[in-house]
Amino acid sequence: MNTKNLLLLASLTLAMPLTAQTPQEDFKRDITLSGSNYVAYRGPQKQLTAAPKGYKPFYLSHYGRHGSRYMIGKQAYDVPYFSLLKAKQEGKLTAKGEETLAKVKMIREEAKGRDGELTPLGALQHQGITRRMMERFPEIFAGNTNIEARSTLVIRCILSMENGLQQMLRINPKLHIFHDASEHDMYYMNQGDRYLDSLKHSVGIKVAQQEFAQKHVSYSRVMQELFNDPAWVKQNINQSDLNRKLYEMASSIQGTELRGKVSLYDLFTEEELYQNWLNANIWWQMAYGNSPYTGNVQPYSQRNLLMDIIEKADSCIALPHPAFISSNIPFLAHRIRLRDTYTYLGGYFLNSSPLAFPSKNCNLRNMNTFLPSGMIVIACSINSFAYLYGGLVRISPSHISVVCKKSIPPSPYPLSIRSVLRTS
Repeated sequence: MNTKNLLLLASLTLAMPLTAQTPQEDFKRDITLSGSNYVAYRGPQKQLTAAPKGYKPFYLSHYGRHGSRYMIGKQAYDVPYFSLLKAKQEGKLTAKGEETLAKVKMIREEAKGRDGELTPLGALQHQGITRRMMERFPEIFAGNTNIEARSTLVIRCILSMENGLQQMLRINPKLHIFHDASEHDMYYMNQGDRYLDSLKHSVGIKVAQQEFAQKHVSYSRVMQELFNDPAWVKQNINQSDLNRKLYEMASSIQGTELRGKVSLYDLFTEEELYQNWLNANIWWQMAYGNSPYTGNVQPYSQRNLLMDIIEKADSCIALPHPAFISSNIPFLAHRIRLRDTYTYLGGYFLNSSPLAFPSKNCNLRNMNTFLPSGMIVIACSINSFAYLYGGLVRISPSHISVVCKKSIPPSPYPLSIRSVLRTS
């Protein structure tokens, strides 16, 4: 097969922007970037890098998170509301506390009955993602192209996938779309691993996280803003928990229809927002990143997903008419899966520090480039930006799977997993 004019495009879409500044500088420029996993996906912020001359796209594999959602669990809304309401009833709120209670009540009512569900903005985000796919790579989506889409079983993921697919059909009604959300595919879409899960809940991680929070998160000033009786607060309020939930609520507003209408950011100083963000970030890194606290093996939770991406790309490259092969879109998963997948595909090689990975939330570095090598070009992108991963750019003229499989880092994991990650 002549692949000289082909471009293999792999896309990871995370619900977070990419910047080239420190987190504090980012937050000063846009306070909503301090929202950790609640940062609403902005879409591309810079111009796409053009494909090398003589190459054209023929296949796209996309793996993405669901769109913006409401917070998960009643406690996320009830703890701030009832804590402040109790204080009001006992005359313990300041004027700022009264104002905050009114805001929290509005936010809670807007989310009533929508625990963890996709917001209207989340639906629009996925319509925009698939629209840009088709606008930028019309060769892939022309005529009666086959589209395969898969989602995990959670309704916000399924609805995100459906919003994206409906947008595709509005642009090209001739598309053949095969979509599903089944336990049948969860072995790679949402892989479980008891051993890896147990590492995330170890005593060592909990102690390290608690020690970090004690050093970095201060909430006494926020409590003084809200309540007029420190002794009452000490007896009646879990201050650390209330501070964290108010921070999360402040962050989540940007993904709802209340954005631009109400804000809780005025409760926090810039430094307090940064420390809350840092504390949230360190939890993600310790539990899900390439961290010594979990034996540097968490990225292997995505071994089946990576093999699925590679093998489906193999099968499409082998077709006699690659310009008309299907686009495979294992569509919607969850943030932790994207985090591990990013780390596995190349972020794995960046660092193994337990504390040095702020990019989980907002600070991945943009390279904006393609690398031609041999006859096939792989362009990996995060958040619609072109990326070249350390583990994916060693491309030979022979076959893409050989290159990708050889680029998988040696596994320190048990033999049963090594056999899945064979390198020959």
